[in-house]
Amino acid sequence: MEQLHSNVRKRTGSPACFLRVLWLVVLLHHCCVPQVEARLLNGVRLSSQDAWTVCTSPWQPFVQCTINSTDPTTFSGYGIEVFRQASLQIGWRASDYTWQCMDWLSMTADMVAPNGTCDMTAADFTYDGASLDQGLKFGYPDAHDSFSILVYAEEQVSGHWLFLQPFQWQVWVMLLVAAVLVGVSIHLVEVMSKKHTSRQIHLETNTFFGEHGWFDSMWKGMGLIVNAVDPISTATWASRLVVFVWCFMILLLLTMYTGNAAAILTARRWTSSIQTRSDLVGANFGVSNGGFAALGRLGVFPTISYPWRDNQDSDAFLEELRLGHVEALVLDTAFVQYMAAIDCNFHEVDVPFGSLNYAMTFNPSFPATLADNFSRAVLDMEQGGTLDRLRTAFLVPASSCGSGASRVNEGVTFGQVYGLWIVLAGTIAVALCLAYLKSLFNKKRRIKMLRAMPVSRSLNRRRNLAESPAGSVEINMGDKVDGGVVLSINPVAEGAPEESVREIEGKEDPPKTVAVSSF
Repeated sequence: MEQLHSNVRKRTGSPACFLRVLWLVVLLHHCCVPQVEARLLNGVRLSSQDAWTVCTSPWQPFVQCTINSTDPTTFSGYGIEVFRQASLQIGWRASDYTWQCMDWLSMTADMVAPNGTCDMTAADFTYDGASLDQGLKFGYPDAHDSFSILVYAEEQVSGHWLFLQPFQWQVWVMLLVAAVLVGVSIHLVEVMSKKHTSRQIHLETNTFFGEHGWFDSMWKGMGLIVNAVDPISTATWASRLVVFVWCFMILLLLTMYTGNAAAILTARRWTSSIQTRSDLVGANFGVSNGGFAALGRLGVFPTISYPWRDNQDSDAFLEELRLGHVEALVLDTAFVQYMAAIDCNFHEVDVPFGSLNYAMTFNPSFPATLADNFSRAVLDMEQGGTLDRLRTAFLVPASSCGSGASRVNEGVTFGQVYGLWIVLAGTIAVALCLAYLKSLFNKKRRIKMLRAMPVSRSLNRRRNLAESPAGSVEINMGDKVDGGVVLSINPVAEGAPEESVREIEGKEDPPKTVAVSSF
């Protein structure tokens, strides 16, 4: 230090000159303390009068600004607020930086140009290898996004046949077929279950219009759908099982119909040929040129790549979608959801896919320490919930379309409910098997009863028929007797001599023939 003072004295030649030089050194030392550094080669510091240039580009919903504007009051949006909050955390004041609004291509070119004006950007770049290869520096990602599919479809007005739309036509047809089959199966089950019983009970099921007849059973099976008839009265467990499953099936279908009809009446309805990501295969869809390569790595290959510099370009390819020149656009999710919220004819379909990270970007000569300070500030904002609040405020606008927006409801398909028909068919098959087993049981029991029944009991009940002058009466097959037994007998008239009977019958006791008929 003494050597320096000695050299200064030699050069200045007087103490007064030395004091002036010393004052200048102290002044320069204090002027170099400010935290901001201007963009010059090798990081040469300037005075505190210089400020950083923060460039950005209009990009809905992240940034809103006017091209070539430098007025801070015209800059707004998610990216702008993230930068302002982060700059406050590292100690910057509003006077430490200036704004510059540029189109996207001009801004990206300026960031890598040696003599460019942009020190950093508040319009988030995609954090990818291509940008890193150009020497750009990135801060900590402040937005995590993905790709989404945007389609255009105008709202459809409900027609006069809205009441049929909850079910597709296949379901309506199969519902009527099931009702007929239920009626027929109940009739068959009742017939089989009552077989080999008394003739009176048996004949009740053989009539067309009687209880459990063909017409009655089918009418009640269909009438239960709309609750137009009383519950079907059944006498066997097999038919009761069919009725129970049929009523349960109707209950489920009515619930589906009511819920689907309410949804159709209250929801905004639209239709599009693109409903899922798989529908993009072979379809005519577009993407902005910035996302073409990223989609290719995901196996999605757009047919059209649109240039994008500012909001006018985005309006242009949205118009292409509106006019039907493309079936869909694959863009970043934030933009897709923003458009779906402000325009009710734009819709996001399927779920987002892929991964995109956006972050502040710094030119290659930007001080690494200062870039790290911004990264730490953004990380603190994320952990403190500030980014979530900004995302809600700027990236999720209130929708003017109301709630319940959905694609056109195609109605319940038969493929979605055919399991009910399988259960019903299985129940009918089980009921028929039970009815058949019941008929076999009735037959064996009837035969056993007939074998134990004395013949004389039946003859006494028909004694009045034996008083015929011919001396014998034949009870024809089909005559009703107790227990469902039909007899064929030749009784002898009262008072006829026993010898005459033997003579007529070949001197043997007259045969007594009993014929058993099964009903």
